[in-house]
Amino acid sequence: MSPSRPLRQRDELRRSESPLPGPSREDRGRSLGLQIRGKWHQQQPNISDGDLVLVAEDNLPPQQWLLGRIVARHAGEDGMVRVVDVRTSGGGLFRRAIYKLAPLPLC
Repeated sequence: MSPSRPLRQRDELRRSESPLPGPSREDRGRSLGLQIRGKWHQQQPNISDGDLVLVAEDNLPPQQWLLGRIVARHAGEDGMVRVVDVRTSGGGLFRRAIYKLAPLPLC
């Protein structure tokens, strides 16, 4: 018998006394916070030509996203803008879906 045997038995006893698996108090609070959010019932304005945006990239952190301006819009069948052409400060022209853009407010 090894000297660590009593310690292992004590750890096994603690595991058996632990509460049943389930959501913790933090998880319950987080889910309640998510439940009170409502659906967007107000239509948001379309993005327009000349708007300043950040171009989100999946492989870059937000601090390194490119800054650009909308130069052309492409609407879907419902008349809402779905895709835009963006010109960046480096001179590049990209076509991106609007969910990959973060419009910046002009002061």
